Amino acid sequence: MTFWIPLMVGLVLCAIFFTYLWQQSLRRRELKLLSEAMERILQGRNQDTASDARGKWRIPYNDGFFSRACHKLGRLAQRMDACYGQIEADRDSMKGQIAEIAAQLRTPLNNLEVYLEFLEDGHLSREDQVRYLAAVRASEQKIHFLTEGFVKMSRLENQVIRVSREDWDLLETLESAVRRLASGMKEGKAVIETDFPRKLHFPHDAELLGEAVGYVLDNAVKYGGEGGRIELGARRDKMFTQIWVRDHGIGILEGDEEKVFWRFYRGENAKEQEGFGIGLTIAREIVLQHGGFMQVVRQEDGTRMEIHMENS
Repeated sequence: MTFWIPLMVGLVLCAIFFTYLWQQSLRRRELKLLSEAMERILQGRNQDTASDARGKWRIPYNDGFFSRACHKLGRLAQRMDACYGQIEADRDSMKGQIAEIAAQLRTPLNNLEVYLEFLEDGHLSREDQVRYLAAVRASEQKIHFLTEGFVKMSRLENQVIRVSREDWDLLETLESAVRRLASGMKEGKAVIETDFPRKLHFPHDAELLGEAVGYVLDNAVKYGGEGGRIELGARRDKMFTQIWVRDHGIGILEGDEEKVFWRFYRGENAKEQEGFGIGLTIAREIVLQHGGFMQVVRQEDGTRMEIHMENS
């Protein structure tokens, strides 16, 4: 009996000692794995995250420190992947916007340079001077319009400009948009007819929504033909308040119904007209911030542009 007691004590002590060594080895391996996982995260190589690496040493999932740390690191890796992806997308978008801006500004800037060189000629006639100055002024106006449009698009897309919705009279906003367009339009260029109910109140930002409708009306006048008839209407049903602009001009090609809202896009049948392809882009962004959407309906003659905004 006395022989077995020391033996049992010795075996227990050995078991404790070897368990301690095994746990220490396990902790070293766990710390090594965590260190490798954090290094991969810092280097942006998150495909093999800490939670994936846990199986490398066949360590079972439990509620211990290592499992919790692996889970946290895995979540951190996923969030960093999402951030990296957003940064890449923003960088690509910025590159694309810079390229688009450069391409759009190149023509008016080249024209400006050419006509300024002409004006440096001291032997120009009075008639040529007036003509070249008018061309310089036209190029300057195009550059101003483009830069203002770029700034407005950027501020809307990044929500620097925020919609302030108040319960305004929607009909007054629409009539104001018509008056602004008519004040800058040549006489006889177009006839605008309205189809409004007696009253129509809708919570909206009068300045921004009026600007959006102005872009749509300007588009209709531009492509509606000389002296064309433009119809502007509004109504309210159970779900939506709708505004529409109908022209009887050249219309759009099949398949361009969504493309017309792309930045700088211009249809093949519209390239003979002056324009830059940013008005409808700005208009749709404003409508989106009102919780609505825009759509184009092709007609036998012309186009019907619709704005739908959900009733609150």
